[in-house]
Amino acid sequence: MIRNEIGRASPRGVTAIAAAPLADVGCCHNIPEVQGSIEPSAEPQLRVSQVLDGRFLIREPIRRGGTATIYRAEDMLYGRRDVAIKVPLLSVESDPISFARFRHEEEVGRKLSHPFLLKICPVADEKCRPYIVMEFLRGCTLAHLNHETRPLAETDALKIVGLVCDAVGAMHEQGIIHRRS
Repeated sequence: MIRNEIGRASPRGVTAIAAAPLADVGCCHNIPEVQGSIEPSAEPQLRVSQVLDGRFLIREPIRRGGTATIYRAEDMLYGRRDVAIKVPLLSVESDPISFARFRHEEEVGRKLSHPFLLKICPVADEKCRPYIVMEFLRGCTLAHLNHETRPLAETDALKIVGLVCDAVGAMHEQGIIHRRS
């Protein structure tokens, strides 16, 4: 997801807060927030209203994939801001290679700093179980946008691709290659 507000370098090199990076992309107007549906699971889950490590108030599960469940939560330590918490499935925790990938994701995410990349929130205290805390982004996926707006206008598509390339380029400059496993 592309961040809603970005810092952009000005001609003098000073960072200024700019409007939403997709504000001038016509196909992104009036698109509702979409989270998708959650498939039932036999996995032990975090409960709604559970407080994780005395800090994160679990609000709702928002996505489950092949490796983790992601929850919307409130960070009660920092102004009750919304965060996303990614909790690996037990099958990932019990597999050394998969679990190493999960840990590596957090390690790499903490090193990245770019206005278009998702920010990982540090958790200094010992965790009761493995999880990654990140900023909670509102919106929809590019797949949803593409499904709802066919075909994407060429100018809109070019703007979106430019933003994605900017973010991926910043990752490459730091020696990080994004891949899907």
